[in-house]
Amino acid sequence: MPNVETMPEVLFTLPASIGGEDGISFLERMGRTWAVVCSRNIVGMECLMLVMKEVKALRLTQAQACVCAHTAPARDRLVDIGWSSWLSEVSKEVAARGGEPIGLRHLMISIGSGGPCYEFICRGFYVEDPVLSVLS
Repeated sequence: MPNVETMPEVLFTLPASIGGEDGISFLERMGRTWAVVCSRNIVGMECLMLVMKEVKALRLTQAQACVCAHTAPARDRLVDIGWSSWLSEVSKEVAARGGEPIGLRHLMISIGSGGPCYEFICRGFYVEDPVLSVLS
């Protein structure tokens, strides 16, 4: 991995009707998969899950502790941080344990103006609508 920090790339932006700290939960799913569940109790109950695949490491930072330079660009957006010292550390540990570090990404989302801030070292993500998943 190159030792160069870049501007985060925006991968997904929460719909305005869903953003905000009041409707956020964080859950572990099967197979090293974690999800940030975003919902707002409005007519029709809008809801979506940002599902992180093959998570190798995760961090949760609350409220005033969310001070990293990437927090502002990640506000109500999922961003790819690119190279980071944390990604480098986790990649080295994965390789030392016989795993494949190529393809790992440092993803981050900060919810609302004061956090929480979720960070993942993982292989990628997808967006899921839990209501449609249950109905299908």
